[in-house]
Amino acid sequence: TTQAAVHTSTASANQQQSASAEKQAASRSAAADTTRTATNQQVQQLQSSAKNYFSWLLASWKNPSCEVRTESYFSYISFVIEALFMTLAAVTISNKFLTTANDSQSYFHISKLAFSTDLKIFLCLLIGMCFYLAVGYVTCLLGSRGTKVGFTTYMKRFGQLTNYAIIVNLLLWFASSLVNFSVDNFFTIAASFRWSIILLSVSVLVWQLGLIFVINKSVTQPLISRVYLALIAVLVVSLLFYFMDKIILQDLQTALLSHATDFANQIGNLFGSQY
Repeated sequence: TTQAAVHTSTASANQQQSASAEKQAASRSAAADTTRTATNQQVQQLQSSAKNYFSWLLASWKNPSCEVRTESYFSYISFVIEALFMTLAAVTISNKFLTTANDSQSYFHISKLAFSTDLKIFLCLLIGMCFYLAVGYVTCLLGSRGTKVGFTTYMKRFGQLTNYAIIVNLLLWFASSLVNFSVDNFFTIAASFRWSIILLSVSVLVWQLGLIFVINKSVTQPLISRVYLALIAVLVVSLLFYFMDKIILQDLQTALLSHATDFANQIGNLFGSQY
């Protein structure tokens, strides 16, 4: 009887352990299913957002003045992409120059631009875009005697009007690869900059026109002529860039000039050691 009781107790304990293990396995399976479902939902949302963004982007390229209902953050994505392509173009040209300088001699080596310098260029471009956005919005608010445009609506309009800069800056990045420093003729080097200069000018023009058109579209009852409002906004942006060059860009200019200084110093040391 005692042995039977012990056997029964052991069997009961084994059953309880088995049931507990099954519950834990079921709990882990349920947690894994929940995590998998959440991940799938996030992936689907990301795919849907990307699809909606590109649909809005294509629609803005076809008709920039036609307002399309979309997410408010799509404009910010476009601004970041535009700044990124322009940064890549600037970094490509700078590093090609430094690579050519290193390949042309074997006495010393000049390092390429540091990541911190690349980041500073990118941030400076974003700050420049903020000048356009802020000045344009303040002009729309102060220059209208009627209903004021909302910030979200204003940003969507500006984004649609300047999305062409994505194409232009992408071409600018490609054109930067055509710049050639490995020739001895100065005019040949200058000619290789031709497309980069043209595309950079077009990119700036797109933003200038975007500023003018967004003011014209957002100010329904202007205090003064929309032409004067746009002219004032362009002048203010130009002044902000002037002060930016005097204050903010000094650090970036120092970082870029340090490479040229190292280059000149090493050349001086080279020739000094020969005499």
